[in-house]
Amino acid sequence: MDIKGIVALDDREAIMAGPGLPVSRSDPAKDQWDDRVLARLRQAMADRDLDALLVVRAENVCWLTHWWDHGQMTLMPSEENAWVVVPREGEPFGLGTGAVSWGMEMPTRPNWLKQMYAFDMASFDGEAQPTCRLLKHQGLGKGRIGIEVEWMPYQYVRLLQEQLPEVEFDGSDAIFYQLRSEKSAFEIEIIRKAVGVFNESLEVAVEHLSRNRDIERAMRVLSTEMAARNGRAAIVPTCQQYGFGWLGEDSQDGRIARDWFNAKTYDPETELFRGDFCMTYEGYWVDLSLYEWINPDKARSQRAQIHEQQQRLDEMQLLMNRAIRPGMTGVEAERAIEQAQADTGMDFHYWFHSIGLNIHEQPIVGRGETARSDVRYEVGVVACTEVFAEGILYEDMVHLTENGWTYLTTRRPFIRGDAAP
Repeated sequence: MDIKGIVALDDREAIMAGPGLPVSRSDPAKDQWDDRVLARLRQAMADRDLDALLVVRAENVCWLTHWWDHGQMTLMPSEENAWVVVPREGEPFGLGTGAVSWGMEMPTRPNWLKQMYAFDMASFDGEAQPTCRLLKHQGLGKGRIGIEVEWMPYQYVRLLQEQLPEVEFDGSDAIFYQLRSEKSAFEIEIIRKAVGVFNESLEVAVEHLSRNRDIERAMRVLSTEMAARNGRAAIVPTCQQYGFGWLGEDSQDGRIARDWFNAKTYDPETELFRGDFCMTYEGYWVDLSLYEWINPDKARSQRAQIHEQQQRLDEMQLLMNRAIRPGMTGVEAERAIEQAQADTGMDFHYWFHSIGLNIHEQPIVGRGETARSDVRYEVGVVACTEVFAEGILYEDMVHLTENGWTYLTTRRPFIRGDAAP
């Protein structure tokens, strides 16, 4: 094959010997899941009358190939790219630049990704033109090809259209939103481990804070403990960053939201510790909130009210969880939550977003969000269930099973030392 800008990587054994990477044994569970993904992709293509999918968005490529920077959830190294082409008929193939072409040859890749090619240069222009030549060579220079139009800048779409004038391009974003939301057993296991890492690290940091009352050191302890367990910490400190502008600058809800996110993470007077904490582990995100009176003595006079407050927030969260059932689209889930609120008289702001290789994945519903009708909540979804009421963000992670939503996280009591709610 002689295609300008493309180098075929035909000799897998020689390639593997190059960087000295061992070929691991096949994992039957992973292979079974990969085969299911390929079958689902091809069924989606048949439903949309597509001849192929051209996958460019980094997290979708990472998800398909199982190859990402486990700390940053980006292709390694970040300045290099990889694409995957999945025809409805015939063998899929991958394209990468530099180290990516080696990395995609690692044994983590799906068993059906056997054909590999390398780009000569790392830029969209430098990759698109030879890729289009390769698509023509593979018989995909005509017909309908799905691309990720919601992510891809318009100039990139134009470039593909110019290079492949006989191809009709169709938005395929919802295909990946749906499939990525339905987590595999090994993804669920990683997320469970991630939650464990988060909880262990947080407990060490809270214990340090209760003894020393030094929030800066406690946050360093939290980050250090997470890193020691292969996790990476992040904190969302302000409501502006979190996207509360839609509540209205002068509205009561807007002021409450700003109070929450602009408040001190730790108040030395009340010894109240609160915040919205995020962490990645093996590429997957954990997203949880915390509201805890570190010194029980400081909460003694308000103990009954604090317990009642947490109970109310629990009821709000459970109301939302029970409203969302398997098979519902985002639009249907949003209507169900609003109806449940109307039926019970509970009024609260909410967000219910899937989570995985990205912190916010589809399907997403919530006030201020645009619910989708083309992505459904199906068994396997992992989501963050967030209630914002009474000046508190109350957030946990849940997993949708055949029997409904189950909690992946254990909610800490609002008063340290009390029994879990």
